[in-house]
Amino acid sequence: MKFAHKVFHLEKDTQREDLFISMNSYISQYSQELDTPTISISNDIDIESFYNQYPFVKFDKSGYEFNNEQGWRYGELGIWASNISAYTNFLKSDKDYLILMEDDIEYFPGFFENLVKYMSQIDEDWDLFFYYAPGNTNTGEFYPEEKDVCRSYQDWSCLCYVINRKAAKKVIDDLYDNPISLPIDYYYFRQPDKYICYTV
Repeated sequence: MKFAHKVFHLEKDTQREDLFISMNSYISQYSQELDTPTISISNDIDIESFYNQYPFVKFDKSGYEFNNEQGWRYGELGIWASNISAYTNFLKSDKDYLILMEDDIEYFPGFFENLVKYMSQIDEDWDLFFYYAPGNTNTGEFYPEEKDVCRSYQDWSCLCYVINRKAAKKVIDDLYDNPISLPIDYYYFRQPDKYICYTV
């Protein structure tokens, strides 16, 4: 099992600098940091710049509806751009799995060992494994008694997840044919027929 990883972080987010450094230092003992950028999108010029680099990607201009508001937040587009860039660079590597993390993540001893343990319990047809499920999610019936993992039941958060090569290619292929109309977490969790996701 060969891992690559990226902790997405923008230098302007100084309040997360310590968490970023700590997580990246820890996970680098087990995985190779992927050479891929954290992309900031804060205006339409940034979007056009990203399109120039990744012409197969298009964001649906109408965006999505949330709390009776329609559209996109620029930060959501930056998250998408950073992940797409990571998938592309991951597929150029020789690694089997890519761990992607946000820079407000904290870890406890055994973080990586447990990650590998949980991944060993996932069915072979998996696409993504989400190593975090928000605590305000209704979990009830989804917990199997004999495993530490199950099909994803949450609706949001990409704090920490693993994607395999098959799924990364599937996403890229999908973006060639379809404009992006959902934030990245909704894109996976609200399309269970398209992406087989597991979580803790």
